[in-house]
Amino acid sequence: MAVPGVVKALVMDSGPLIKGAKPETLSSDVFTIREVVSEIRDAATRQRLSVLPYELKFREPSPASIKFVSDFAKKTGDFHVLSLIDVKVMALTYQLMLESDPSAAESIRQSPVTATQGAATVMQPTSAPLSGHIAGFYVPKSGGKETVEASEVECDGDGEDGDENEEEEDDDDEGWITPSNIARMKKEMNGGDVEAVSSEMGVACMTTDYAMQNVLMQIGLPVLSVDGMVIRTVRSYVMRCTACMKVSTKVSSAFCPNCGNDALVRVVANTSDAGQVSYGGMGPKALSQRGVRYSLPLPKGGRLAVN
Repeated sequence: MAVPGVVKALVMDSGPLIKGAKPETLSSDVFTIREVVSEIRDAATRQRLSVLPYELKFREPSPASIKFVSDFAKKTGDFHVLSLIDVKVMALTYQLMLESDPSAAESIRQSPVTATQGAATVMQPTSAPLSGHIAGFYVPKSGGKETVEASEVECDGDGEDGDENEEEEDDDDEGWITPSNIARMKKEMNGGDVEAVSSEMGVACMTTDYAMQNVLMQIGLPVLSVDGMVIRTVRSYVMRCTACMKVSTKVSSAFCPNCGNDALVRVVANTSDAGQVSYGGMGPKALSQRGVRYSLPLPKGGRLAVN
């Protein structure tokens, strides 16, 4: 019997399986590849996989799908951090999407959306809200102090006391996480990067790997978190040169590939579900002033030299 869920076919990575995700609440068809189960080593997860409440179906992606995802990952700059298993999981998602809906090939991107320095959206740091409201934390309405005039407090009977106690209990529930507002609180704590699945979708992939999420969203394939929420924004890191202001996706580089200076700083790169890339922390950085005011001494040789 098909689950009255929202995903026709769900492809699982090893991360959600280790974290104990429940894909049966989202889809009746759960797919993965055999290498995903083989790379899980801890006994608790393997014991849980042996008694799954749903059928985990194994499929192998076609060579054409693997080639498409590999070429696409090279264009996004994530190929060097992806394993062969990661590529196969994404290729299986891509293949199942085309099999379930051949018209979805029109919405699949053939190349990633690249943002240049002039066209990229630069995010400015936002200050905390004036109200001091933080999702999941209780903030008193009157700042923690309540003043009640003596003339306003009158106790004529037990009935009024009971009503006042009920009102106080209702006030105590405000600001706390309850079963009725847990979905809204999760969305607020994630900064709006995720949202609940509200409409039926064809094929989706559930993974915790940021590089895989980035590639899948750039291709145009839906991505789900472990909680079953649709991921709308992926946060990854790129290197930005403070000398020539160029952005490089090689986070392991020590020198700028454009100008060669040792001026690379790591900044956040947000990828939306539309493929748009925005960079955070792109403001001017105070560079080192060493050697500007006083000239650096020449190195001296010898056994007692201190350089």
